[in-house]
Amino acid sequence: KLSQSGMMYFLIQSMGSIIFLCMILMKKYTEIMESNMIYSMIMMSMAIKLGLPPFHMWMPQMMEKIKWNMCMMLMTWQKLAPMYIMSLVSQEKLTQILVVISMATGSIMAINQTSLRKIMAYSTMTHMSWMILSMKVSDKMWMSYFVMYSILVLMTTIYFKKMNIIFISQTSVSSLKLIEKINFVMIMLSMGGLPPFLGFIPKWMIINEMIQSKDMFLMTFMFVMNLITLFYYIRVCMNVNMFLSQTQKWVNYKNTYLSKYMIITNMILAPIILTMSFF
Repeated sequence: KLSQSGMMYFLIQSMGSIIFLCMILMKKYTEIMESNMIYSMIMMSMAIKLGLPPFHMWMPQMMEKIKWNMCMMLMTWQKLAPMYIMSLVSQEKLTQILVVISMATGSIMAINQTSLRKIMAYSTMTHMSWMILSMKVSDKMWMSYFVMYSILVLMTTIYFKKMNIIFISQTSVSSLKLIEKINFVMIMLSMGGLPPFLGFIPKWMIINEMIQSKDMFLMTFMFVMNLITLFYYIRVCMNVNMFLSQTQKWVNYKNTYLSKYMIITNMILAPIILTMSFF
């Protein structure tokens, strides 16, 4: 599986890189295509590398075949360079199309999924749409979103790896202590963007900017799609038995200190970042 995933990732990234390099060379040495078309193709090449719709089919399939630590790298670090290049290319109409398609696909396609890795893959698409939208505001905005998103993904993947769970049905783990279950629920709700958790803060800042720019249609669309995203995270949380205690054979998680640190991070970072946003 790992060799197949590695080859798939290599081919997809190579395709995106070839298109990107071709457009750069055409921009510099020829006048065959208009600048707007070249910039649009550059954005599409970055969408291929990011796994954004309509070029997203490889992303859930690959996530399904790799381990949680590799999933974390794929959802965070590997997104940074393409996102930065995309932030340098100003194509407002194409940006809005990518935002709408990514948000709709990521929200709707994850509803009937039972694999947590596929759910995380589709969730990444929704977060990418928020980040692309934040590029219209400022570089500081999307970078702040990326940092907070990376923290949440890190906590989520660590938890899933320690728990050794892959499917939603396995989240009904009752052998954990109450604080560990509370931590799990908080992480899921934060990934869904529920206030007052960490995941809500960047979305609130972006919505505030959209209200000021009077982009009400896009704001309403993003809000409704985010409710769908929150729904499937709540569906994951509903399997957690808060006050029961029994043992499942796949569970391998005994570090309560890590849960405490995650809870503190989730609760403390939110007001700090919210305060910093006003300066």
